[in-house]
Amino acid sequence: MTDTTTTFFLTKGSHVEINSDEDSINGTWYSATVLHPPSTTRNQLVYVEYYNLSETNSTTRLRDYANISYVRPSPVPDTNNPPNFQLNDVVDAFYRDGWWTGIITTVIDADNFVVTFQNPPDQARLC
Repeated sequence: MTDTTTTFFLTKGSHVEINSDEDSINGTWYSATVLHPPSTTRNQLVYVEYYNLSETNSTTRLRDYANISYVRPSPVPDTNNPPNFQLNDVVDAFYRDGWWTGIITTVIDADNFVVTFQNPPDQARLC
């Protein structure tokens, strides 16, 4: 795979998700907008502004550099085929300001579920 095909989505203004390699939030994806794409094919950093993360002690959105190996394009919702979640489905659920992988452990009704997360261990009712 060439550098062009691996970074085609890293254009200014594009919507992306950033993964973290920190142990406490490993596997969590945070939504962001690309402010400055990598300037060269050798530059492995992209400058982004996060949607749901703020600067410490501030309401200003966090801006930071992210290694392109931790960046993926934001998925486009399929509005023509709404999800049909079932018990024990593995899902990405929006929780604690990011997208966490969990398992549906309770189906309350067609639009309400309890998702159990392994890291950190927790449960949340999601709609």
